[in-house]
Amino acid sequence: MKYRLIACLALLLAACGGGGGGGDQASVPIAGSGETVSAADFELSNANRVVSSLSSDDLRVLVNVEELGNRFADLGNDAKIGLMKEWLGEELNLVIARGEQNLLKTVELAVVSVEDMNEYGSSDEPFELIALINLVPDGDQLVVQTAESNLRALEPALRAITLSLESEDGGVIKDADFLTNYVDTYYLVEGQPQQFFFESLVLSEAVDHNYYIVDQRNLPFKTTARNRYVELFPQAGDAGTYSMRINMYTSENEYIGRHAVNLIVSPPTCEVQTDLNALTIGHSVSTSWPVLFADRMRNLETVDLTMNGTQEFVWRLPGTDESIYEGVFTESSSAFNLYNILRTGENPPGYDPVASKQHVRSPFVFKNEAGDFAVDMARYKRDVLGGKDIDLVIINLGDNDAWGANLETWETRMERVRNDANTLIDHVKELGPDVVVGYMMPLNYSHNQNNWKLDYKGRYDYWEQKQKRHMFIKTIRALEAERGDFSVIPTDFSLDGANDYPNFSALHPPTDPTRDYVEQLVAWSLHHGCAPQ
Repeated sequence: MKYRLIACLALLLAACGGGGGGGDQASVPIAGSGETVSAADFELSNANRVVSSLSSDDLRVLVNVEELGNRFADLGNDAKIGLMKEWLGEELNLVIARGEQNLLKTVELAVVSVEDMNEYGSSDEPFELIALINLVPDGDQLVVQTAESNLRALEPALRAITLSLESEDGGVIKDADFLTNYVDTYYLVEGQPQQFFFESLVLSEAVDHNYYIVDQRNLPFKTTARNRYVELFPQAGDAGTYSMRINMYTSENEYIGRHAVNLIVSPPTCEVQTDLNALTIGHSVSTSWPVLFADRMRNLETVDLTMNGTQEFVWRLPGTDESIYEGVFTESSSAFNLYNILRTGENPPGYDPVASKQHVRSPFVFKNEAGDFAVDMARYKRDVLGGKDIDLVIINLGDNDAWGANLETWETRMERVRNDANTLIDHVKELGPDVVVGYMMPLNYSHNQNNWKLDYKGRYDYWEQKQKRHMFIKTIRALEAERGDFSVIPTDFSLDGANDYPNFSALHPPTDPTRDYVEQLVAWSLHHGCAPQ
């Protein structure tokens, strides 16, 4: 029996599943054979597992077994039933972990085989319905209310399915305070969808090691949640501040914590005419995004942006028009870090900054009367800026400093990073009486170890560098809480380390993902940089 699958499940308002499961996979008996088969051998890609809820009282799971081919079709009915219970149980465990099993009124499992199913559970291709079961609570378990299948021999077995609703508490994860990186605020703009990637919330080597359950019931705009991210769709008129709560669990069902993120939605442009003199200070990542940031801001009706600095852009982002580089300057270099931006007054002997496209010499360091090199922001403002005040500074430094840390003695390096960041912020505050300072957090790195081998010739390891990145982010967020006169820009949640690096780079994403995280920079700037009404 063939059907056409178009939005087989209801509109996805809270998808959260795909590929998890607690600990070791169960073994499923093959009917009549006395043998067993591991459910791990029948794992499905995230694209073939869709989970949705219209409200807290229903759970809907769509599983597409097309990629398993005959391996699934050749199983006996007992094994098929065992796998279905495993797939449904993985998602049900998340409901139980949240303590919301008593709210459930209906649970639906649809098992189909169809080509080209999208992430919303839709396809234009004909599909085969293998099983469709509806379960309802009966005491501390779920029992089947209705069941149908195109396999007649399977229907009686489907009707006998039961699933427990009893909680199996996995405990509380150890060292949660150290492992978590809680973001206070995420910035949005009316009419501009943005994704919030969960990965940076909890330090773990595997991207899908943890579960993130989003409670978006207090949000007035549409959201779509997946296992690695939630996409947010603020519309015109949604300007304001909202709370998005996230519950976090490990794949072993250990409770990590619950965190509320403030979502600040700004109008699409400043409400009054705003002239912004901006300065960006950064490492190699900042030799790309400021151009797209400037292009985006310059197209806002009420913003007149000037990008200041001594460096023109040497590199060109693929697919960009040459005109967007005109008049855009920065103080960014592949070689910059917090240490040398405060100390290096001249390039080493024999160093050719033009040939290397790297300018080690800090633009803020000059030789003083005593013959020593030191930061002199008054001179920089006079000689480079022509005396004009800076309104907005975005700092993107620290990755290079953190990469040199020793994981055994990382506290020593992070103390230096904290002190240098503190000193740099003090200095940039000299550039204008009302200068707004934002500190851009490091992007998620590529998960592909081959990218690291190609990009850095084996010198760096993804997991080791990810730990150093985590420590750096926590250091700057602690400094933000201590000072209170600058704000972190949460770009550490604006890019997908699993899918946004198709260009064989470890931490320099191509043009389209760069545009995505630039939206976070624009949203932050509109909230903090617009002139008061």
